[in-house]
Amino acid sequence: MKDERGYSPRRGVSILYGGLGLRFILLVLVIGCFPRRPGFSPVRGGPVGGVGHYRELDVGDFDGDGNPDIAAGSTLPGGIFLWMADGAGGWRRWGPLTAMGEVHGLAVGDLDGDGLDDVVASAWGAVEGEGIWVWLNGGYGTWTPVDKPTDFGRYENIRLADIDLDGNVDIVAANATSEEEGGVQVWLGDGAGRWTVQVGPFYTGVFRDVAVADFNRDGNPDIAASGWGPGLGVRVWLGDGRGGWTSGIDPTRDGRYWGIVAEDFNGDGNPDIAVGSYLRGVRVWLGDGKGGWRRGKSPTQDGSFWRIVAPDIDGDGSPDLLAGSLDGEGIRFWLNDGHGGWKEVRGKFPSHGTYYGIVPSDLNGDGRVDLAAISYEEGVKVWFILGTRRPEKAAEGSARRPVFSWRPRTEVMGNKVYTEVSGIPEYLVGPRDVLEIVLWEGATERRSTVTVQDDGTISYWFLEDIKVDGLTIRQVDSLLTERLQEFVQFPRINVTVKEYRSKKVLLLGAVNVKMGAGGPGVYFLKGKTTLLDLLMKVGGPAPNADLENVRVTRGNRSFRVNLYDAMFKGDMSQNIVLDAGDRIVVPELPEAGQGIYVFGEVRSPGLYPFTRDMDLLTALSKAGGYTDNAALKSVVIFRGDLSRPRAVTVNVDRLLKEGDLGQNLPLRRGDIVFVPRTFVGDMNMFFSKMRTLSDFLFYPLDLYIRGRTLYIIAGGG
Repeated sequence: MKDERGYSPRRGVSILYGGLGLRFILLVLVIGCFPRRPGFSPVRGGPVGGVGHYRELDVGDFDGDGNPDIAAGSTLPGGIFLWMADGAGGWRRWGPLTAMGEVHGLAVGDLDGDGLDDVVASAWGAVEGEGIWVWLNGGYGTWTPVDKPTDFGRYENIRLADIDLDGNVDIVAANATSEEEGGVQVWLGDGAGRWTVQVGPFYTGVFRDVAVADFNRDGNPDIAASGWGPGLGVRVWLGDGRGGWTSGIDPTRDGRYWGIVAEDFNGDGNPDIAVGSYLRGVRVWLGDGKGGWRRGKSPTQDGSFWRIVAPDIDGDGSPDLLAGSLDGEGIRFWLNDGHGGWKEVRGKFPSHGTYYGIVPSDLNGDGRVDLAAISYEEGVKVWFILGTRRPEKAAEGSARRPVFSWRPRTEVMGNKVYTEVSGIPEYLVGPRDVLEIVLWEGATERRSTVTVQDDGTISYWFLEDIKVDGLTIRQVDSLLTERLQEFVQFPRINVTVKEYRSKKVLLLGAVNVKMGAGGPGVYFLKGKTTLLDLLMKVGGPAPNADLENVRVTRGNRSFRVNLYDAMFKGDMSQNIVLDAGDRIVVPELPEAGQGIYVFGEVRSPGLYPFTRDMDLLTALSKAGGYTDNAALKSVVIFRGDLSRPRAVTVNVDRLLKEGDLGQNLPLRRGDIVFVPRTFVGDMNMFFSKMRTLSDFLFYPLDLYIRGRTLYIIAGGG
């Protein structure tokens, strides 16, 4: 018969003692020591992006319907792809916005205050596509590309935040170009999708990610950045709320780090930092609210992790951690105990695969935080979180905007140096120019020289303080002729520029010195002058000049110019017209890391200079050809960066015997060509044993190739 009596504490104890015994009581007591968590269960959503090579994603409202849409950056073929949400957990595809280089960083936000989210992205690869792109959302599926904050540089990730507290969205980006041209850069927005000024805070070293928070609790946004290499580690800069910076206390100057996120992990009200590292797990530093740091508990001290986010997945009020594994272990997930302690939870998210972008957001409008992520080879995936109804705040950096490809044009109507009159360029006079004025009195000429003063005026004969700044020579001639009529009947004069001193440019880098002159230095412009005009006049590029990546800084903007295409392909859009104040840098081709490595069964393995249009056969011939032991059917080309290396197998035997030119692949700067001794039958297995290309680069190459790689191909572990 069913017992209808109600439950009481005394009756409950008697049941426990009489039934399950003391061990059950102890189990209940132990469980009671841990905070109770609401149950939750991720449920895989329907397909979004399908299969594709994506690197980063973000969430925003692109069509103004209130539902969170998804933007993803592609590395192959490149560009931004959009999916519009239907409000019930489904998506339809828009896009792409444009095709450019490989998209590495992506951020979504309302840049111009029209209520529609815009897109900001960073691109790698193509010279004309590098830098940071911005697209403004015009609604109804229309996008307008606007001025890019910068036309060169390889930025790994982007965040949007109001850095100068003016109510407009600004851009913060981690620069991974090189040790010499890296750092963290900030561009201030004007609220209309334009960028008024670039305000630092740092310009050297390779950085992978940035986070924005008020670390010293002064009410101003600060920046933390994850660095890659010795002396960088995790860096902090404290903002003054106006775009100025002071160096803060750095949590660490040691290690190589990728993703970074700022949240309050230990519940003390101060922002903390969690960072994904290379080979050293996920590191946590706890902030003291004054800009100081102490080491917190690490969720794991092993493994390599790319992006890291900190949403409250289980709804207990404390930020948890999710990180994309670069070791093929999927998305790792740790619950926060509310005091900065961590417990890993398995089985909720994929335990296999490589994931890059991860964004927490309420994707189906049910008030629960959900998750969107991208796998490099499996496209965009979505998980809806069931079981907790704590509304999640908007994911950090979830607002961004559109992109525009600025290409300098040669058909310029004028600038600060010259103007075109009836299609003819004429020089504009400026301060410190020296003018020669010839006045004819009958058959006698009176020749005088005058210097334009800093206020743009000259004095000549009976005339005082004549404003000539910004006038052409013909206009100066006409002005003086008119004024001299007060003193001379039918004056005849002629004005020329004797010394050009007002319009100058700075030329630096790999430039030849021509007969004791020329070379790097300051040069004065004498009228409409293109970059090639100047370069050839001063001695031409040095033999080691990197003509594909000439950098020009004009005011607060910088862009990259491909002079190689201008010189050898006739692309005159790259031969820009110079303006006063331009700073031009012709970089040198790096000796290491940017050539072509050829190793294995070749007669002269080593590093060889990269030249345009270099192909596989050219590289092999530079290395002296292959040996008798070479397995020509499985030559391997390694390509890619540290986070996503790729391997391509080429059948050189078929190229040589059958004339299959499709096997003669064009090479890129930095490629590694390996000619094995033994046939490589399973490239996936071979490459997984190689771990990542970062292993390749952190060892001396000759030692690595001859030791580890040959051992692997021969069947070693």
